[in-house]
Amino acid sequence: MRSIRHVLAITLAIGAAALAGCAARPTGEAAIYGTPPQGGTMQEVRNRTGLPNAMRFLGSGEEVWEFNDRRVAWGAWRVVYERDGKVREIMPIRRPEDIAQVKAGGASAAEVLELLGEPGGVSFAGQDAVWEYCLPDRSRLKVRFGEGKRVAGVDS
Repeated sequence: MRSIRHVLAITLAIGAAALAGCAARPTGEAAIYGTPPQGGTMQEVRNRTGLPNAMRFLGSGEEVWEFNDRRVAWGAWRVVYERDGKVREIMPIRRPEDIAQVKAGGASAAEVLELLGEPGGVSFAGQDAVWEYCLPDRSRLKVRFGEGKRVAGVDS
């Protein structure tokens, strides 16, 4: 049986590693937008990059994979696949122009998800959900949702 001290040390190490993800300092273009997954099919992308952080389907039936951690250098990328499993589009997300569209009283939770991808963390401020994102410039963005699941505030 492991001691409480051993379990606590492992838990703290895992937490520190998770927080260190936003502190990494890549150089060049990767420092701004990261490196997109490469490949022409789902299998090729998976072989090069590993599993995505999030997967979902568009209303059209196309599958979307999001990569938003240090496995792809820095930054966040969305890969959209055709119904036959071939890459249709690879694009960066969480760009300054995407972030600028997220304003209090404006975007819905679904629109924020489309603009910024899956949040890195979710917490609550009272009854309001707060989505947290790690941005390409290594800063953090917090998006607070209020009534009607609309953006109530944005903090960076």
